[in-house]
Amino acid sequence: MPPSRTNPFRTGVTVDNEFFTDRSAEVGRIKHTLSSPAARLLVFGHRRMGKSSAIARAIRRVRAKKGLAFLADLSTASMAVDMANRIMESATRALGRTWKDLAGDWAARVGTTLKLTTDAKTGLIIPSLELGLRRADASEQRQTLGRVLDAVNDMAAARKRTVGIALDEFQEITKLGGEDAEWHLRGVMQSHQHVSYVLSGSEPHLIQRMLGPKRAFYNMLDVLHFGPMDAGHLAGWIEDRMHGAGVKARGVGAYIVALAGPRTVCCR
Repeated sequence: MPPSRTNPFRTGVTVDNEFFTDRSAEVGRIKHTLSSPAARLLVFGHRRMGKSSAIARAIRRVRAKKGLAFLADLSTASMAVDMANRIMESATRALGRTWKDLAGDWAARVGTTLKLTTDAKTGLIIPSLELGLRRADASEQRQTLGRVLDAVNDMAAARKRTVGIALDEFQEITKLGGEDAEWHLRGVMQSHQHVSYVLSGSEPHLIQRMLGPKRAFYNMLDVLHFGPMDAGHLAGWIEDRMHGAGVKARGVGAYIVALAGPRTVCCR
């Protein structure tokens, strides 16, 4: 029986360290945005290019320098209330141990009744909007989402800090609320001086429309297109990882890249 080996690749999750390769320029630009007050960056490209892993890596680097940043995944949100809840939960997990009485701050600033749940693993008090708001009309839900983002900005201002917010699959706001939701989000973001935004999306055709003339995000965002990784680099990295795991794989990296195309299947 051949000896067991550890898989040298990770799939289906965000990755870091030896499972992450290249993208140093992209990670650096995302990190700079998350650390700069009122900065706004759009990161977009097809799925499986490594966007989420690059953003997560940038957030870790911000935190390593004692900065404040977090990621909220909007990919499966079915309404604006879901988005607001994910932002509050992600912010609480990132800031709750540093900022005292965060639950009280949320309750005072969001302007609606919150449900508070204690996380059994961390002891953090996680707020969420009451279920009744899911029955509210689209306009009321947008206003609540805006108040949640306003609360992050106001809390950062009170503490004289900058908070970086990464909203993954942000184009979902258009699917849920159309152009009205886009204009509302633009207005909220423009008023924030203590929050920076990285907006990430994986539907280039939809995002290109969102950036078009007469649309809300026209000329508002710096843009980072997340294209294919250098084929030679990716092929060499694949072979190095396989060799490190004890697999002889000369030429296999180039074959895999040619067969699979530009997608970094090892990264999400």
